[in-house]
Amino acid sequence: MQPMKPQPVYMRPQPVYKKPISISLITGILLLLLLLSTVAWAWYSNGILDKLNNVNSALSQEKNAHNVTVRELQDTQSKLYGIRLSLNATQQLLDVNNTLPNPTYAEFRSFYENDSTHNHPYVNDTYVCINFAHDFRMNATKHRIRCAYVWVNYNTTGHALNAVNTIDKGIVYIEPQTNKELGAPVVGSSYENSSEPVTTWASIW
Repeated sequence: MQPMKPQPVYMRPQPVYKKPISISLITGILLLLLLLSTVAWAWYSNGILDKLNNVNSALSQEKNAHNVTVRELQDTQSKLYGIRLSLNATQQLLDVNNTLPNPTYAEFRSFYENDSTHNHPYVNDTYVCINFAHDFRMNATKHRIRCAYVWVNYNTTGHALNAVNTIDKGIVYIEPQTNKELGAPVVGSSYENSSEPVTTWASIW
């Protein structure tokens, strides 16, 4: 009788049970992720807002500068239009001036004694000798008196005045700021209130 072979013993593997993740842990992770995403979005949105604010500020400054430029252009156009009208009127008077006869000395003196140009205040860089001479000449032309514009050059500056060629006393030079009658300028000599000698001078009729 043969001995019996031992039968193999098969052992079933024991199931491995994983410990379930607690709901509180999952909730904590989700909250942490939510917190991190909120912080990230806040940082990102703040950066965008800063950039948008900077852009809006720059646009506002550009708009203000544009508005200022537009107003300045409009003011300049208005001034240029006024200057053009003034130049046209001046040219018309000058054209008339060239056709006027020379007055007598009495006529000229009667004019300048009643002219108000010399009453205008002298204003540096605004209303100076050139303006006095211009207005005096225009007023003379309106009174049908032919009048010249005289420019005197010195070493460092210049001066404007007027002249009228009377039919009985010849050319009379006059300072429109004071209505003072003057002699003709002489090159190399001082003239009127300047201590410098005259270098050149000319009359424009």
